Amino acid sequence: MLPPETLVYVGDNVAKDFQAPNQLGMQSLHFCNREGLYYTGEREYLPHADRFETLAAVLAGMRSPDPAARAAVRGEDCPGQGR
Repeated sequence: MLPPETLVYVGDNVAKDFQAPNQLGMQSLHFCNREGLYYTGEREYLPHADRFETLAAVLAGMRSPDPAARAAVRGEDCPGQGR
């Protein structure tokens, strides 16, 4: 069995998708799907990606031992918010 802290849960509904994985010790990644049912345009502080092409880079930043690299994938608006 893989330890939960080595896993990343990817979801698009901030209100529902992340509570259980975070309680289990998993990391979370918010997929900002602007065309999706759960897109609200609200500011989120989870690591996030808005295209499948950017997922690998965000995951690499989350796994980096460098605190600056980890911080770079947090705390910014999901791309396209407010449009």
